[in-house]
Amino acid sequence: MYTEFGKWLRTLRISIGIRLYDMSKALSVSSSFISAVETGKKSIPLDFVEKIIKNYDLSDEQIAALKNAVKLTRDDELRCKKSIQLKVDTSKSDVQELLYCFARKADELTEEEKKAMWDILNSGV
Repeated sequence: MYTEFGKWLRTLRISIGIRLYDMSKALSVSSSFISAVETGKKSIPLDFVEKIIKNYDLSDEQIAALKNAVKLTRDDELRCKKSIQLKVDTSKSDVQELLYCFARKADELTEEEKKAMWDILNSGV
């Protein structure tokens, strides 16, 4: 799932016609690092934004949009850090993905959806 920063960065890459690999070389990081930052698996390093601005001759409007995307992403990261951590004792990737998806979307559930989930989870008890 892309972060706001990730969406912005991917859009920049596409709009100027460069590959992730080419951007990684220009910014002196690995492709996997950029991908991890885009998807929120890694935080945005402090100097990373400046590297982007310097390497890609961004307009004032693009810089403002970039900084806004960074702020939104960092706000999300802070919100997530206030959450609980859950140790998942399963090697089944589909179960792990289900739990991660639920954790990301739990705050967006309506009361009716939460009740339905409780009913499902408690039906076998």
